[in-house]
Amino acid sequence: MVSGNEATKNKGYDSQYYIAAVVEYHPNLGSNPLQSIQNNLPIYEDIIHHASQYDVDILVFPEAGLTGVTLPDNRKEIRKFLTEIPSPESNTIPCFTQYCSTVLNKLSCAARLHHMYVVVNLPEIEYCKTEEDDSCSEDLANYYNTNVVFNREGRIVARYRKFNLFGELGFNHTRTSELCTFDTDFGVRFGMFICFDILFQDPAARLIRETGVKDVIFSTAWFSEIPLLTADSVQAGWAYTNDVNLLAASYNAPSMGGGGSGIYAGREGPLVMFMPDRPGTQIILSRVLKRQYNNCEIQSKKCSIDTNYQTFMSDNLILPYGKEKSPPNRNRPSDFRSV
Repeated sequence: MVSGNEATKNKGYDSQYYIAAVVEYHPNLGSNPLQSIQNNLPIYEDIIHHASQYDVDILVFPEAGLTGVTLPDNRKEIRKFLTEIPSPESNTIPCFTQYCSTVLNKLSCAARLHHMYVVVNLPEIEYCKTEEDDSCSEDLANYYNTNVVFNREGRIVARYRKFNLFGELGFNHTRTSELCTFDTDFGVRFGMFICFDILFQDPAARLIRETGVKDVIFSTAWFSEIPLLTADSVQAGWAYTNDVNLLAASYNAPSMGGGGSGIYAGREGPLVMFMPDRPGTQIILSRVLKRQYNNCEIQSKKCSIDTNYQTFMSDNLILPYGKEKSPPNRNRPSDFRSV
């Protein structure tokens, strides 16, 4: 007998396409980054739930969606909201691990409950192993802008630390860039980098050249500038030049030029893309043709969650959400822990 999860896995592996979703996310900001995490974490869980209704295989959240982009410059203040992230080699499932932070626990459980790969950006702390570690900061820890990937079991299967920081005072980058890849149960190997990395050979171009990946995850808090740095043109151009599938999820702040997300099929062009003209959260979905196949019908659609949580819409489809259900509880849980 084949279990339900096993059957799903085998079906996904044999399929010519996978279903991807990227989140253009407008955060609910608090008075400080820790409060912002507490505000946005239940919304992330809710978005994962809604994406599961479309049989999404992999869901990508943007850079800084949980914390907001305005962070303290002082390392002592930054330290208060950083999360220690286990290495993929540890095979950790935070849903079952007491020592992991609340945010890792909740996201791991959501990925496991809804049986999908989930990519989330978090500010990370790594404590130094010894005082003699010459790669360590003076306060005996390094702070990273990090993407973490949970598989369908809620297990951490990848961790990438941003190399090309855009300002981000108080944060560290790794001594050398990481070429981060991970394999999925639907037969696709993904590479991954964050925001400003896309403009540099190291790691973005090296990732394609040295690993051969054909599917790339791009979490970003992009602020468009004309004429050559608008989010959609950079994303589409990079995907076309490298002829790869690109899943791009952006932080939404249109009043500052922030936003622009999409799913791109290399030289076949955008499957679906979104440039915001107002604040709001969008869930952008598409069937993505695996690169080993050639001719396949590709379907895409765009969903949105409005800022007041009144409706959940997909083109001409409005699902009963918001009016029948209360918004997620944004009250701070008494046992919330950041590290």
